Amino acid sequence: MRKPFKNLLIISLLITHISSHASFGHSLTTPGDPSTQVPQDGVRSYTDSRSKNAQTYLAKYLAYTFWVQHLPVSPQPDFIQFIEPKTPLTQKLREKWLYLLAEKNDWVNFKQYYRPTDNTGLRCYAQMARYKLDQKQDAVQDALTLWLSPETQSSAACHSLFALLLQEHAFSSDQMEQKIAWALAHDQSAIAYELLLKLGSHIQDIKMLTLIKHNPRQILLVQPGPLAGALYLYGLNLMLIRSLDSAITLWHNPHTGKLLSPDQNQQFLAHLALYKTMRNQKDATLWLAKVQPAYRNSVLRDWGIRYALMQENWREIVQITEHDTIENSEPFQLYWRARALDKLAQHTEAQTLYRALAAKRHYYGFLSSIALHQAFNFESEPTPHDPSILAVYKPILDQIAEYHRTKQTYLAAHMLNEFSMELTKTEKSALVYWVATYLHWTGKAIYLSTTDEELKNQLVLRFPLTYQQSIQKLATHYQISSALIYATIRQESTFLEDIKSEAGAYGLMQVLPRTAKTIAKQAKISYSDAKELFYPEKNIQIGVAYLNTLHKQFKSHPVLIMAAYNAGPKQVRHWVKRHNPKEIDIWIETLPWQETRNYLKNVIAFYAVYQYRMHQPPNLSSFLQPF
Repeated sequence: MRKPFKNLLIISLLITHISSHASFGHSLTTPGDPSTQVPQDGVRSYTDSRSKNAQTYLAKYLAYTFWVQHLPVSPQPDFIQFIEPKTPLTQKLREKWLYLLAEKNDWVNFKQYYRPTDNTGLRCYAQMARYKLDQKQDAVQDALTLWLSPETQSSAACHSLFALLLQEHAFSSDQMEQKIAWALAHDQSAIAYELLLKLGSHIQDIKMLTLIKHNPRQILLVQPGPLAGALYLYGLNLMLIRSLDSAITLWHNPHTGKLLSPDQNQQFLAHLALYKTMRNQKDATLWLAKVQPAYRNSVLRDWGIRYALMQENWREIVQITEHDTIENSEPFQLYWRARALDKLAQHTEAQTLYRALAAKRHYYGFLSSIALHQAFNFESEPTPHDPSILAVYKPILDQIAEYHRTKQTYLAAHMLNEFSMELTKTEKSALVYWVATYLHWTGKAIYLSTTDEELKNQLVLRFPLTYQQSIQKLATHYQISSALIYATIRQESTFLEDIKSEAGAYGLMQVLPRTAKTIAKQAKISYSDAKELFYPEKNIQIGVAYLNTLHKQFKSHPVLIMAAYNAGPKQVRHWVKRHNPKEIDIWIETLPWQETRNYLKNVIAFYAVYQYRMHQPPNLSSFLQPF
């Protein structure tokens, strides 16, 4: 048994040592950058309260790291005292410990020290503890809710819980049938088969499921029973994938009304309407009208808006968004409601929505500012550059720097993530600035500032101007805007130099080796091996040369250039031929690929931000001109 960490004596000794060495050294400054050099007088003038708070947090963080490495196998007073206040670090530590208790099957202590959490695995283990401790009925009922949730399907802890309850026949037949119906509705026939076999009394349903999987038209042979509607709906959905017209024919069969419940019927109609709108079929509006409001989820509503945009049916958009308000809706819905109202000469309400959107720094906010003829709102705030803010934390930063220097980037990243969890906003800003300027770890600095709500408006951290000399030189040579180059890098890789995508694209501008080979030959750039694409200068050089090639192909239109950079020139030419409205925001919104839609919106917004960062007047007119 591990000995308790009595009163955190070791931590106290560490803090005493750190306090005596809190003078600031070069390891926290940026070499050669006068803006980050602070005289030692600045360190000595550190306020007592800030220093005291920093030392208190350092003690807490060191205690946290100790306990992470020495999790007690049973409750210890010092440990329990440490995790009792709920903070990000103590919550994370508590959850690590609870997993250890579950691994040891210590359900008594697990139940005592468990606290409500969003952690899916622990939620399942909590029901396991209740079940093991003879609170079986309540545990099974709550476990059923988890069993019918998509988020638990990939959790090992939840699989253990469900396997135990199935093994002990804890679920009733009705509960098992609920899960089978859920599995069929979510196209998980393997789960349905497994549970039907466990029930034993559903031999006919097993045979029917096999027939339907082979030929969905066999749903007409389904006989009334507890799972009849689920099997019938499963077959309709399968047929929808294989033949939309055949699925509609089956739906019109009198058998449908006898076997599908109203809920199942609406589920199918919502599915069918989504297929119709995504394929821009002429009768999509008729099918959308059959779907009751409660079954119009956000995906269906959004595609309904896109379908109406393809037809430029502004009244339909107003109708779809009639319940959208500034408080409860996404920018996508609000913007298109505003655009529709504007088109219908309802300018007062449209401007109210535009003003709400224009207050924010995003794609729809910038478009709304243009509609209002006002300047963009970048919501920018200054970033602390004073390294003395981090003086007390020098030992931690030295360790992070050493991990980074020795290419142990996982350890460096992990330590940064945990150490920053409870820093003050000023300290977090200074830390991220240090990561960017001293470690030159731009991608990690972007990650830390983007994932922290308090740092969301610190544009210096989130939109860096790294490689500025090289980018400006290439921008001049190829006549490509430096803001567009930066926006591309920010979107493609978030400045992670050594990233490789699943598609095989490399580096900062996510260049494919085959593209690199072709472009390098055309542009007379020295290139011989894909590994060279991990070199920032080489990657940017080839990436910008490729942008220049697309620039020539698409008559300098930045939307088409960037769409082609993402989806390929051939695909973009097909999209332009398929739909070429005069208003570019409509073209972007009605692209069939979600990835490219989001890509273009991000690049356009990032372009404006980078213009702002480089002290250029933000101007999106080149993006919004007709093709």
